[in-house]
Amino acid sequence: MQDHSSVAIDDDIFGLAKNVFFVTRNSKEVLDEGLENKRKMVLEAEFLLAFCRYLLLQGYQHEQILILTTCSEQLHIFKKFITSSFPTCAKVRITSTEDYEGEESDIILLSLMTMVKLKGSSSSSKTDSQDVAAISRAKKGIFMIGNMDVLSSGSVIWRKIEQVLLKENQIGRALPLRCQNHPDEVVFILEPNKFPVSGGCDRVKCKAKCSIRLQCGHACEKFCHVEDDPKHFLSKCWKPCGKSCSREHPCAGFCYEDPCPPCDEVLDVTLPCGHLVRTFCHVEEDVLECEAKVWTSRKTAVSHCNEQPPIEKCPSGCRHKPCKRKCSEDCGRGENKCNEPCEKVLDCQHKCVGFCGEICPPCRECTKDAVEFFDSTTNSVSDKPDVKFVLLDKCNHVLEADGLDKWMQMQLEIPGPRVCPRCKTPIFYSHRYKEEVDSALRDVTAEKERFFDKDHDVSKIYAKLTDKTESSPAQMIEKVFAEGSFISEFLDEILYQQEEKSKPCSDKEEESHELSKGKEEESNELSKEEEEPKKAFKTLNWTEFNSISNRVNLIGALAALILKSKEENIFSSNFINRFEWKVCKLAKLVMLRKHNLNEPELEVFMGEIQRFCDLAKLETIRTHTQSCDEVGRMLILKVEALVCTDEPYTQSQEAEVESLLQDADPAFPLKPSWKDKWSILKEWRFEPAF
Repeated sequence: MQDHSSVAIDDDIFGLAKNVFFVTRNSKEVLDEGLENKRKMVLEAEFLLAFCRYLLLQGYQHEQILILTTCSEQLHIFKKFITSSFPTCAKVRITSTEDYEGEESDIILLSLMTMVKLKGSSSSSKTDSQDVAAISRAKKGIFMIGNMDVLSSGSVIWRKIEQVLLKENQIGRALPLRCQNHPDEVVFILEPNKFPVSGGCDRVKCKAKCSIRLQCGHACEKFCHVEDDPKHFLSKCWKPCGKSCSREHPCAGFCYEDPCPPCDEVLDVTLPCGHLVRTFCHVEEDVLECEAKVWTSRKTAVSHCNEQPPIEKCPSGCRHKPCKRKCSEDCGRGENKCNEPCEKVLDCQHKCVGFCGEICPPCRECTKDAVEFFDSTTNSVSDKPDVKFVLLDKCNHVLEADGLDKWMQMQLEIPGPRVCPRCKTPIFYSHRYKEEVDSALRDVTAEKERFFDKDHDVSKIYAKLTDKTESSPAQMIEKVFAEGSFISEFLDEILYQQEEKSKPCSDKEEESHELSKGKEEESNELSKEEEEPKKAFKTLNWTEFNSISNRVNLIGALAALILKSKEENIFSSNFINRFEWKVCKLAKLVMLRKHNLNEPELEVFMGEIQRFCDLAKLETIRTHTQSCDEVGRMLILKVEALVCTDEPYTQSQEAEVESLLQDADPAFPLKPSWKDKWSILKEWRFEPAF
């Protein structure tokens, strides 16, 4: 037996080291020894029920598990144990292989104890076929218990099954369990009372840390929590943030906080008037006012500095290029840079290779083996004599001035700070390139105001969510995800809750109301024409607006996927059920993102939607497998290898699958529109996100 390729996208069984395993009891059993035989039937029934309870603790539902036994007599033992010791397993279906009609189940637990025959006898072909049918109907995992020595000695089929199990290391005296949160923790279960009652592993008892890596990269600090958010969808990371503000102060917040809280580091800022003021790092400098006390122009009284007119002449610049602006104005260098050589002599008695008024670079003669004097024009170390260099104080790179002048004057394609051409470190201050640096920072500020400080038309999202048209996204979402209440969650994100204004009436008011009922009926017609109160929309910035809009479109695309899969008559119910379950799982992940849906995550979600589309195309092709040649079957295997993976679905994989599907046209007699039917993402417009 081999797994069908469609199960490649299924997850491994939670809490188990194997998806297929045979627990063998290789003692010689004789059916005539009734008392001994009954004792072992009891032990195996208790083992499977303890195993079933363990699977339920992993999060599986009762309807996903099926317990089969080869003897109807053992059914009474199962029912007795459920009543006395395993009430949690009461809703799990238990039946004999004789009454089994071949229904599929995610997990099958099979007791083969009663297959033991008298010494020298062999099992019948009818019994063998029942066992094989039971084994083949498991979709995710099959676990058996019985005497393999006796089974294989009396049946050719069981000898072949034993060889496969031995080859795959799927047979043994003890069942291997693997904790979801500790994959390296494997325990072997021989007896029913050895199954962990918590559903976790032995580490739970010693309070070990979970240690699974969260999305941020830090390890989870909770104790082993199999039953409490094991996938860490809702977990918060309480580690220190680790980021820094623009002034390189470490963030005082926690890792999960996004955005970071304002930086409260205290620092001294030099104002344009020359005085120092102490303030918090997050306070913008342009809102600061100088409170220093100074003499008035006639030196007759004391007042605050900000109440005095600014000094007319700016003291900045040098003797070659003095600043000609007023003190209250921004200096700005622009084309007025001083290109005269620095007249300073360094400590090593060599002349400085920088410019007048700039920070002196290291000595070119003394540090030539330790410092690279780089030419950004040729992208190599400069060997030109008598050239001037500029030192960037943030990254300490020394760059040839002519090339750096050209680099600073280049037009930026994307708004952002000027950066070092070598290491891309942002430049927030430079005496020589003050105009270029400040201009780039002003563009960044303007871009931030455009994206984050501007109110967006939230009514567009509201109109989309309340559209009653049958083919609208809102109607598709309501039809597919009715239990998820996704539309209500979206509306809560964009609307303020309005308090009810109605108050209870007194008895007299009620009587008056009845008397005036006739007049009110006449006025009802007029009241219908009155406008409904306007909705109170929340103010959303650019990131929040696009995050909600993109999530609405993602959920709508997922709803369209499920509806289209049900329209196809060629798909089996098994494929549709698994397809719908995985799509719903992805929809819940989308809803968890709230205002934090950034660009990389949006690309991942769109990639997964494309994967579902390609899976549907693949299933359409697979239904024609019987009529295709060897070339067509090889093509299916290639597509499966690209689509059925655990890694994110990239654009390169999508392009390769598309190329293979184009080659599939001559191999399969399909309608021309079958590919367009599954081009779901083309119907939705997604906005850029941070």
